[in-house]
Amino acid sequence: MVSALKALRLPYNKEPMSEIEHSWHERDGVFSQLNRIYFDLDGKDIALMQRLIISGDEHAKPLRGILAYLDITAPIDWWVEAEAYEAGHQRLFSASTMNTEGRGLKGHALREELNKISFGREVRKIDYFSYQTLRRIVRQRYNHRKEEWHFFIDAVRMLPYAEELILVGLEDEMRIHDEWMEDYLAGKI
Repeated sequence: MVSALKALRLPYNKEPMSEIEHSWHERDGVFSQLNRIYFDLDGKDIALMQRLIISGDEHAKPLRGILAYLDITAPIDWWVEAEAYEAGHQRLFSASTMNTEGRGLKGHALREELNKISFGREVRKIDYFSYQTLRRIVRQRYNHRKEEWHFFIDAVRMLPYAEELILVGLEDEMRIHDEWMEDYLAGKI
């Protein structure tokens, strides 16, 4: 968040309005590691970010610098769809089929075993997404037929400043998503 705040007003050679405090660890005269960071978003910084967000991705560059690390367990078919969001999305770690279903196998035997894996099999991965990418996902998947996209959107909604920086301007999409979730939870879908 701090880097995005600093980048926000950089084109005008100005500092962010938000309060930012850093605490660095010094070792052998080198400040090597950030131990503590505190920030309090100023309303003027939020308003500027929102204007840029509403203006489109090319203007909302600071959102690219805000990253959310998500630990996700989802079916393989959902992961295949999520790969469409390559920009602003990076895999940190995933469960390995080589160490589970394929343990000790190689060649044709390994291929045969891996071919048995269903697209419905759930896989756990830890990825990060930029807030800009999360916004694109919400905008494109709010009315999707797959329940996993709606669970994902609900998780996005819980991120810090999600309402202000991801969902701003997407009120209609979120209303449709909420109606879908109501119907889903009521067993209508």
